[in-house]
Amino acid sequence: MTLKLFKVMRFIMAMTLLALQLALTAGANAQDSPGLITGTVTEKANLELMLFKKINKKTEMLAEYKITPENTDYAFAVPTDKAATYHLMINVMKQGHLRLESEKMLTFPLTISAGKVLGVNITPSQLDTIKKTGLSVNAAAKNGSLCRVGGVLTNSKVGGPVSLLRVVNGQMEKIASFNTSGSNLRFELAVPVKEEGFYYLSTLRWRARIYLKPSDELEVSADVVSGKYSVIKGSEENKWMEKWQNLSWPITSWGYNINVYQNGINLDQYFVEYEKLQPAIVDFKQKNGIANQNFKKLFYQAIDIDNALAPMYLFARSSSRKVNSLDAAPRNGSEPPSFYRQFIGDGRFDDAAMLRIGETMQYLQLYGKLRLSFMPERKNLSAAEQLKIKMDAINNETIRSVFLKNQMDEIEINNMSEFRETFLPFEKYATTPAAKKKYKQLHDSFIGDTAWIGNSSYNFSLPDADDRIVSTRDFKGKVIFIDVWATWCGPCKEQFPYLKELEEEYKDKNIVFMGISIDRVKDKEKWLRFIQKEKLPGIQLLDDAGHTFGRKYGVMSVPRFLLIDKEGNWIEIRLPRPTDKENLKRYLDRALQG
Repeated sequence: MTLKLFKVMRFIMAMTLLALQLALTAGANAQDSPGLITGTVTEKANLELMLFKKINKKTEMLAEYKITPENTDYAFAVPTDKAATYHLMINVMKQGHLRLESEKMLTFPLTISAGKVLGVNITPSQLDTIKKTGLSVNAAAKNGSLCRVGGVLTNSKVGGPVSLLRVVNGQMEKIASFNTSGSNLRFELAVPVKEEGFYYLSTLRWRARIYLKPSDELEVSADVVSGKYSVIKGSEENKWMEKWQNLSWPITSWGYNINVYQNGINLDQYFVEYEKLQPAIVDFKQKNGIANQNFKKLFYQAIDIDNALAPMYLFARSSSRKVNSLDAAPRNGSEPPSFYRQFIGDGRFDDAAMLRIGETMQYLQLYGKLRLSFMPERKNLSAAEQLKIKMDAINNETIRSVFLKNQMDEIEINNMSEFRETFLPFEKYATTPAAKKKYKQLHDSFIGDTAWIGNSSYNFSLPDADDRIVSTRDFKGKVIFIDVWATWCGPCKEQFPYLKELEEEYKDKNIVFMGISIDRVKDKEKWLRFIQKEKLPGIQLLDDAGHTFGRKYGVMSVPRFLLIDKEGNWIEIRLPRPTDKENLKRYLDRALQG
């Protein structure tokens, strides 16, 4: 291709892109302004708000908004249709045993007009569709903090939901979403913004960072395949963000902001491209003309995070089957390439403002795992020792508290002993409300077990496969490892191969392996056949539906593993699973040593 022809083709492509942008802008200006719904929830509650549109007996959900006790204001931008009727569905949530659950769901009709603002305030405790209470609807002036984010998806045939996410303690949390379709790829989102900062647009495939100030309007064109976006209309801050996106593309285009990992990335070539880009990034930060100093500080922190996290995340995804994990052995069973040593220096987590960036918690997690992966002794470190190394890398107490809450969610704790060993040394960092709450929940979930520890286990007896009554008294002088299971329990069956390996490894030790099934006595024949089929080793006992042993020791779910010392006293009534072999062996070895 000649240079002249190349220049002509580049000019044609530029004109095509300009025409597309003008068309999008013209389309946005030509259509009616969307109707706006703004409001607040007058009580602290968890709600799901869903806006529905009905035309010719066909109902579809247009948008949804999530309300939390900390986020009670909401908004919808609604492309109006004179032939349509609209209604708002309110799902009031309550805290269940493990998660939020629906308490009541009500639907209210709304009249929405193009370019008009509708004020809709909600009082959850008074909601009643028959009495028509709990919802106050009035014409409203435009909220001064309200931001509109709209745009068009490109390179998509089916559309799908476009979500708006806010940043909460270094992580992204969905606020609102708008449903697009193959026939209409335009989305409209609105959100009250009281304090300027980063937000994120996302689809099922990608996410993009944006910056919003009160009353901002942002119009974008977003490529669904690549995750790259263009600012059609928007603030200077978002135009700078687009420039950073384009500059960093050589190190992020592999799928940094995409949920679908691209295989076949050559890490050595990536390292070369990364080093080549660094002078341009330094130049970009030194020579820009950013006027908004609040944005500038946060933007620079985001640039630094992207510049470190993109290569770290690439290695994590390419070296492990589990996304976001460096737990699997790096390639060739060795430590990561020396290229990655530059990312584990000190002083990276000393400013709490980092928590206003949605990737910060992911960065902290991968940073800690990467730091550990360079330590030869990492395989012998306990969960408590690993957590100490990660916490020591953080200099800011607010970040430490937020990270501690994250680790309490991530690290599996089996009993009060592990809780004390792992988290008690960091109790002083549980300072944020979320960290305090999680710390107390974990502590309280195990505190009841301590009543049994050190006490005698000689208070139960159960029949074996031959109907002989067996008691732990029969094995005084031996350590007893108990597996509580059931024939209908899938997770129990998953443990059997590891359990057999463990018993084989300890067959010459002074330990008894005992299985206690909580199947019903009426299903005894099924239990016996199962034992024979699976060739389950050790002593097998039957606890009729858990009425004897299970009820006494609060066995609410199986599998469950327990340990008795040589004197017949309980060591632990909750142990790691056999799949966590090395951790479990620590308990068995200590018990055998007395």
